[in-house]
Amino acid sequence: MERILNWSAAGIWVAILLWAAGCGDITIVATMTRSPDTDNFISTDDTFLGDTGSATSSTSNTDSGTADTHSDIQSDTQSDTQPDTQSDTQPDTQSDTQSDTQSDTGSDADTGCPSSEGLVQNVPDSYPEVMELPNPFLFLNGASVTDTADWQCRRAELLQLIQTIEYGPYPPLPDYVTRSLNGDILTVTVGANGREISFDVTIAMPAGTITHPFFITMSGQMPCLPPEHVYSSGFALATFNPLDIANGDAGYSGKFYELYDTAPHTGNILAWAWAAHRIMDALSDLPELDPDMSRMAVVGCGPYGRASLLAGVFDERVSFTVTRDSGSAGVASWRAAEAVNSPELNDLQTIQNSAASPFMFTEAFISNWESNVYRLPFDAHAVVALVAPRPLIAQAGQLDTSATTPAVGAWQSMWAARLVYDWLGGSDAIGWVSDPHTDDALTEREIRAIMDMAKRFFYWDESLPVVFDETGAPPEISWGAP
Repeated sequence: MERILNWSAAGIWVAILLWAAGCGDITIVATMTRSPDTDNFISTDDTFLGDTGSATSSTSNTDSGTADTHSDIQSDTQSDTQPDTQSDTQPDTQSDTQSDTQSDTGSDADTGCPSSEGLVQNVPDSYPEVMELPNPFLFLNGASVTDTADWQCRRAELLQLIQTIEYGPYPPLPDYVTRSLNGDILTVTVGANGREISFDVTIAMPAGTITHPFFITMSGQMPCLPPEHVYSSGFALATFNPLDIANGDAGYSGKFYELYDTAPHTGNILAWAWAAHRIMDALSDLPELDPDMSRMAVVGCGPYGRASLLAGVFDERVSFTVTRDSGSAGVASWRAAEAVNSPELNDLQTIQNSAASPFMFTEAFISNWESNVYRLPFDAHAVVALVAPRPLIAQAGQLDTSATTPAVGAWQSMWAARLVYDWLGGSDAIGWVSDPHTDDALTEREIRAIMDMAKRFFYWDESLPVVFDETGAPPEISWGAP
C-alpha cells in the first residue's frame, strides 16, 4: 500500500524543483516569499487553472517570490523539521498527476486518468439515483479506483463536481497578495481583475521566540477554540471575521465579490475558505512572526466550520483541518437529512430548508437539487475524503438536531470518509469527537481531543491519541476500499 504524505518543504526546494521542471527563470533570494497557487484548484469546465499566470506575494522589505504549486511545496524531499520516518520517496500529489495543460474539452489523455469529458454536469437527470452514500472510489464513467494514482484522478473529478454543483468555482490566481503588520493587526491586500481589497487579521503570539505553528480561525463573534488552549500549546493564532469577506444576507456581497462578481458565483462558504488561503500567503512572507508554514491549521465553527473544511480541501498547505458544528454542507450528509425530513422539522438542514441561505452556495444548487437529493453524485463523506491523508478532526454536539443529529448525519459521513483515510495510510489522521450537548458548545474533552491531535502531528508526539468516537451505527453501504 502506498501512502501519500502532504507536508510542505523548504522554499529553496520549491525554486530548485520549478527550475528543473522548466518553469521559467527562478530567482532564489535570502528570504523566500510565498505566492498564491492554483494547480489544485480545478475549474468547472474541466480546464486546469495552472496556465492563468503568476502572482506574487510582495512586501516592502523583501523581494517577491515566484508562484509555485501546492504539490511543489510538498516536495518529495522533506523539510529538515520533519521526522526521519517520513520517506523522501512518497508519491507526488494531485497536481503532478493532473496536467495543468489539460485541454478545454476535458480530454485526459495526458494524465492517464479516465475521461470525465461531458460527465460533470449541474443537471440532476445526468446522474442515477443512489440511496446510499455514493462510492467515492467509482469514477463517473463507471471505472473503479485501483491505486493511489487513480485516487488522484478521482480526487480531481470530485473537486470539479463539488464546485460545479454545490460550492461554486474556486477563483483563478490573484494577481498579487501583499501585507502590512501594525502591532497585532495584519492587513492582507489582494489584487485581481484590476481591483483590490484589504482585510484585517488579528495576530496573537504565544510566549517564546521559536518558529510557531499557526491556527487560522474564522470567527464572527465567538472563538472556535478557547485561545488559552492554543497559546499554551505553543501555537500562534490568526483570527479574521468572515463577514468582511462574504455576507450572504445581502446576496453575493462582501469584499470577495468585489474581486470576483461573475456567474456562476462562488458561494460564501468557499469565499471564506479562500480568505484563509490568502492569509497563508501573507504569513509566508512575514519573517517578523517567523511562522512555520509546514504547520498550518484552519479552524471554523457553525457555517465557518464548513469553510474550514473547504480550506483543507482546496489548499494542501493546510496541514491540519478542524471543523466544528458544520452540519450539512459541512461534514453531515445531505442524504441523512433527507431521509428523516418532514414538514414539522423546519430547522433540519436539508437542501430544501437551505433556501433561507441561498448565497452559501453557487446559483441553482438549491433549485436543482432540493427535490433530487439522491441524485447528488457525491455527499459530505467524499468532501471530507478530499483532505485525506492530511490530518482532520470534526466535532459536533450529539444533541444538535439541525443535521439529523451527529449520531446519524455527521457520524456516518466521517465513518465513510475514514475508509478513504485508512486506504491511503492515514488511519491515525482522521478524528471525530462528539459529546452530549447542543451546537455551539465545546467540552473540555472535545478541546483536549482537538489540541492533542494538533500536537501529535505538529510536534510529532505519537503518544497523544486520535479520538474517533463511536456515536452511532455505521452507514449501510455496498462498497468498500479497493
